[in-house]
Amino acid sequence: MLSFSFKGNRLRMDTGERCLPEHFDKSRQRVNRKHPFQFETNKILDNLCNDVISNYKLFISKNRIPTVSELKATIKPKREEEILSNKNIADYFDNFEKYQISQNLATSTKGHYRTLQRTFGKYEREKKEKITLDSFDEIKHSKFVEWFIYEKDNIPNTVMKRNGLLKTLVVLHFE
Repeated sequence: MLSFSFKGNRLRMDTGERCLPEHFDKSRQRVNRKHPFQFETNKILDNLCNDVISNYKLFISKNRIPTVSELKATIKPKREEEILSNKNIADYFDNFEKYQISQNLATSTKGHYRTLQRTFGKYEREKKEKITLDSFDEIKHSKFVEWFIYEKDNIPNTVMKRNGLLKTLVVLHFE
């Protein structure tokens, strides 16, 4: 929740960000290192704070004190999920690496995720199809698995391993 007080008024608005209580540092008013997307979330919160202050100063520079609703209308929070949902899956892995670092995943696990990232990149190039996390449904998943099995000649164990990694990636995105 964003709270900004000015001239006896208080602006309160939802930031759109969610976290577990143990992932929030009350003294800093930011998420802590335990949060899977610490850097991205804190950047969003910093941007919101800067937007409020700069828009308030803009009103003051015009010798005008804004109402709460006027100030609120100037703030447009962009959640990380909204930004990432428009990226293709291969690009999403770049942000996912920060999660891997925060979770201290084994080097071999990180290597498996990089391999999956390259696989999605190849799929998108060959099929000339951009796949975003929000558009990745059962049909696209089936097409990806068929391509992976029949066109790339992978064995069932490899397919199951990639599916497990993909499931983790998708579940973390929609938490």
